[in-house]
Formats: sequence, structure tokens, C-alpha cells
Amino acid sequence: MNKMNNVFSNDIKTKEPYDLEAERAIIGCMINYSEVIDVVIGMMSKEEFHSNVYKFIFECITELQNSFINVDLVTLRNKMIQKGMKEEELTNEFFIDLIDSSATSSNIKDYCNIVKDKYVLRKTIETCDNTRIMCYENQRESKEILEITEKALFDLSKRRGQKDFVTLKEIMPDVINQVSDAAKTKDGITGIKTGYRDIDNVTAGLQKSNFIVIAARPGEGKTSLALNLAFNMAKQHNYKVAFFSLEMSSGELAMRIAAMESRISSDKLRSGRLTDDQIDLFLNTTTTRLNITNLLIDDTSYLTIAELRSKCRKLLIEKGIDIVMLDYLQLMHAGLDEYQIDKYNNTKPKSTKNLINNRQEEVAEISRSLKGLAKELNVPIIALAQVKRTESEGKTRRKPQLSDLRESGAIEQDADIVMFINKEKNEELMDESFDNDRTEIIFAKHRNGRTGSVFLRFDKATTKFHNYSAEKIPNGFEKEVRD
Repeated sequence: MNKMNNVFSNDIKTKEPYDLEAERAIIGCMINYSEVIDVVIGMMSKEEFHSNVYKFIFECITELQNSFINVDLVTLRNKMIQKGMKEEELTNEFFIDLIDSSATSSNIKDYCNIVKDKYVLRKTIETCDNTRIMCYENQRESKEILEITEKALFDLSKRRGQKDFVTLKEIMPDVINQVSDAAKTKDGITGIKTGYRDIDNVTAGLQKSNFIVIAARPGEGKTSLALNLAFNMAKQHNYKVAFFSLEMSSGELAMRIAAMESRISSDKLRSGRLTDDQIDLFLNTTTTRLNITNLLIDDTSYLTIAELRSKCRKLLIEKGIDIVMLDYLQLMHAGLDEYQIDKYNNTKPKSTKNLINNRQEEVAEISRSLKGLAKELNVPIIALAQVKRTESEGKTRRKPQLSDLRESGAIEQDADIVMFINKEKNEELMDESFDNDRTEIIFAKHRNGRTGSVFLRFDKATTKFHNYSAEKIPNGFEKEVRD
């Protein structure tokens, strides 16, 4: 059996994918047509060539080009000798063969894509071989092997889709179109609309690659606001929203959304104490207004960064994602093994395995990973976070601050936006005529914009947030009135 396996493996290895004709055509074009050299250097790297000879020539041409030396047969031959090739090997026939194979420079990008595609296939084989070895060695947990393999394959898929360099002249038409489209909307919203105009005015919409934190004390509406945002974006604007809930089940979240949209109290829906009219309203709402497929809920209770990344990558490839939401950050686990912990802390091995002892370090790792994932996926990620209790629960309690984020200052550092939900009554801004459901949304950090506060109205019975409109009052504050 082993002998048969070895024969099979050797047979597969002889079929390693590459295209020497395309590689030769690229090198020939670079020698024969100087105008394509920068094009090729911009698209290709040395490692993508299969032939060691063509790798060497590509490296020599690149060095000549970077040194502002014209590439021709004389300069290339001299560079190759300087780098260690024997002079007697560089015959006229050698170079003539390269030049004759150059075909036409107009097809150079096609040649490059062929060679890059073969490289991706070879790296895919290599990744699978490495995975096979790790599985047989049995020295890593399966989830770590899957994470390593998945990351390698995902990086390859991104590499295959890399874009060529473009000039400013080529980019400007897109910029003009974006400005023209923004001017037509008259609202200045360039990112993902949340359904709340004051939040959109501050953020200009949720921007790609941003890591956004919504924080509050327990029981002050983090999940409710996140659900409102998710539903608004999915229903009103048709965005694809991935909602990861570590605390509540998908059924509980669906019940909340049903209460929000039917305007029927959550308590009544859960207890079933409904009038006939309310039953009809509920059924009509669930069959019409809640019939959407682009709000995806995952209620895995124990979720690691590796699992989150894996789910998001798969979803991005299969269905696409516009925004990721996580409820909530401090319930996640880094899921790091002993080797990763030691690498992260730069210390000698510890006796603990799988989890970091210091919770602050683990949350810091989670925070950094979420920011990295936002950039990798090129979508906004909203993560909910707990605010620690610092004072007695009275109406004089101060507003939450960045330093109140529980368990790690890394959240503050990594986030592009930090929003606090503050439902405390503030005597300076409110009097007895104001509604107690007025909720302040504090932008405590905004990397690319202004900070300050906006206000929403919260309907506690249905857990639905509404817009407020502002009316100036003499003392300089903005008095909020219902829409």
C-alpha cells in the first residue's frame, strides 16, 4: 500500500501546474519591448515564475529598471554575469530564443495572468500538502489547522484577484462619478446608511474597513440599537448584514424584531395576550415587512476569533457581506493556543493552555483581530461592548467615558468610532417636559470626523429606536421634539 501511495504521489508531482511558454513570452517581451517592463513588474513577482532561469532573468531586469538602466541584450547580459551566471552559458542562441518567443506585447497582461494562475494552483497544492502533514503529525488542534489552511487559501484567493496599478488619470472618472452621485443625494452620505439621520450626518454613513464600537452599561439598549441598525440596513437599504449574537438566541432576536416592526409590546408577544386585531397585525407584519433574506443571524454562544473570521470569509465568498455586527465583544474568546500566547506575550512558555490568563490581553487580541478583519473584508464591523460600573446607579452618575470600556484600553485604541449609549437624565439638557425615553448617543471617538452627541427616542415596550428632530432653544442647547 505504501509503495502504491508513493507511486501515486510521484505521478501527481510530475503534473505540477506551470506554463513555460507563457513565462518565456513574458521575459521575451520585457527584453524586446521596454514599455511593458513596468507593466510586468507591477503585476508579477519573482516567486510566481516556475522556471529558476526565468526567475533569475526577471530579477535582473527588475534591478536594471529600478536603477534607471535601459534594458537591452548588453545590459542584461552584464547584469546576469555580475549576479553569478557563467559567461559561456549566455550564448547568442539563448537570447535569440527568448526574443523570438516574445510574441506580441499587446498580450502581455494575458501572459502574466496565465503564469499567476499556475502559481496559485501550485501554492494551493502546497497548502494542501502542508495541511496533510500537520494532520498526520497530530501536534496541533484541528481548529488551528483549519484556521491556518483557510487563511492560506483565502490569501491566495485575494492574490488571484489583485488589481493592476492604475494612473491618477484612470482613477479620476470614478472620483467624479462619486462626487456627482453624492451631490445628487444632497445628504453627503458616502457609506452605509443606518436609518438614523443624525448618526449618518456624523459618520457620513458607516465606512468600509471601519471598526465601530457601541458601548453601554448593562441593560441600556446595546442589543436593541444593534438590532435596529441591522434591520434598517437590511430592510430599508438592502445591505447584507451578518449578525453574530453570543448572548441571545436567534429566536429571541427575531421576537424583538417582530415587536419593533409590528409596534406590539414584546411582553404581549411572548405571553400571547393579544387581541384579534393585534394577531392580524402581527401575522401581516411577519409575512410582509419581515420577509427578508439579507439579515443573517448566527447565535453561536462560544465564538472564537478564528471561527468568526472563518464564517465571514465563507459568507463573503458565497453570498457577499456589507457589514458585520457582533453582540458582544467581551463574550468572545481569542482561542489562542500555548504557542500563540507565548508569541503574543513574548515570554517563556506558560503552564496554561488554549486561553490567555490575563483577560485584558485576550480582549486586546480580540480587538486587534476585529480591526484587522474589517480591513481584510473591507466592510464595517460593529462590535458591542460593556461599560464598567464606576459609580452608584443614581441620576447624578456621570456620562460614560472611553476609560470606562471594560477589560481593555485596546478597544479604545483600535476602534475608528466609539459610540456610548447614555440613557441618564441630564438636568442641563432636559426639563420635566422632555420624554424620559430620550436617549443620548455619544460619539466619544471618531478617527475621521467630529465627536459630540446626537439623540434618539427609545420605545421601551417594543425596543425600537426612532429619529428625533432638533429645534433651537434660547439657552443654546437643542430641544428635541418627536418626528
